[in-house]
Amino acid sequence: CYTRKTAPILTENQILEFIERYNREIEVKVITFCGGEVFTLSYFPHLVNKLTAKGIFIQIITNGTVDKLDQFEDPNKINLIVSIDGLEDYHDANRGKGNFKKSIAFLAKAKTLGFHTEIFSIVTRQNLNVIGDFEKDMQKRFGNLDITYHPRKPANYLNMHPVSNIKGETEGFDFLTKEELIKLMLTKKTFPP
Repeated sequence: CYTRKTAPILTENQILEFIERYNREIEVKVITFCGGEVFTLSYFPHLVNKLTAKGIFIQIITNGTVDKLDQFEDPNKINLIVSIDGLEDYHDANRGKGNFKKSIAFLAKAKTLGFHTEIFSIVTRQNLNVIGDFEKDMQKRFGNLDITYHPRKPANYLNMHPVSNIKGETEGFDFLTKEELIKLMLTKKTFPP
């Protein structure tokens, strides 16, 4: 999120070859796929099925707008971490109109199919004070579901990131103050911890 994507995109075989090389040195037990939207890769479900068949547990961070859930053979070996940044209006302002409903439907279907599921939520000054309302809404929809909060990356990170295309604050999605950040990290599950 918030970075330009550059070519080349790895092929399925390149990823599998890398995992095999790595596995010769250290046993691979878990792989996390993220950044960009991995569900846009045509081969992604096939790749995950190959890996889960080898006994590797897969975590996928996704925005939940591309549904290929029916293509996975072993949902019990997959943890879906769905990005939902708050209540509908706020989420859609950040991620595009209509995407809240898509992400919610994706998460509901994933739970029905037996995937492990959780939510990853970006926090800015604009949604910090409604986290309680967001948690109540998610509880009502899904029951107990882990939510990990990720403070929007600070300006220093974005300014120093070699491929970032956002510098400084973006109107309506402001960075937390140091005090707000500390309070969030002391009261909620956050990434980084």
